[in-house]
Amino acid sequence: MRSVDGGDHNTAVWAAVMIASCVPMCLSSVYKEIALGQAELDAVYLNGWIAVFQFMLSIPLSIPAAMIGSPPVPPRDLPQNLYDGMRCYMGHNTIVDGPHPDDCDKATLFVTIYILFNVGYNLLIILMLKFGSANLLWLAMTIMVPLGNVAFTFPFMPEHQPLHTTDVVGLVVIMTGLFVYRFLQDIVAARKSSAAESDLKETLMSSY
Repeated sequence: MRSVDGGDHNTAVWAAVMIASCVPMCLSSVYKEIALGQAELDAVYLNGWIAVFQFMLSIPLSIPAAMIGSPPVPPRDLPQNLYDGMRCYMGHNTIVDGPHPDDCDKATLFVTIYILFNVGYNLLIILMLKFGSANLLWLAMTIMVPLGNVAFTFPFMPEHQPLHTTDVVGLVVIMTGLFVYRFLQDIVAARKSSAAESDLKETLMSSY
């Protein structure tokens, strides 16, 4: 829009894509909540089948995802990229020249830790749906964005950034919104009930 090279336009487009991606995620959470409520399913078993279907769907979707990436990867180069990625996971550098050479020395450790945390994260999501609700899950996930910004301010995090005032304001606003959504209706109902009981007592006292 303002940018000649379309940078602002791309930002708006990808923001819209990110927002739209929440729709199937929400529907998936609701479906899992219904399925877990109707049958006694083990969280690990369910998570395993979800991973199988995600893997099957990711194979055809990897082609358009690679083509719209930056830099784009032609479909014919995907097998070589996957092979190079596996070699990097095993600690072998494949790109040694250029401005961005590989640094795969600790890839095995970091990727394995990521996988373990990701499995634990998905199991916790299923357990939250099983013993809670989809509303509770998305309330918790809403807090993740500002908390993630705060977490990446720690010095031991890769490419850490200083904590900005907007990060704190965002966290306060989101927490306030969640508090209002979760508790305001109960507080108002309790106050109305208390007021009704007080009026009833006054009416009874005045009748004697």
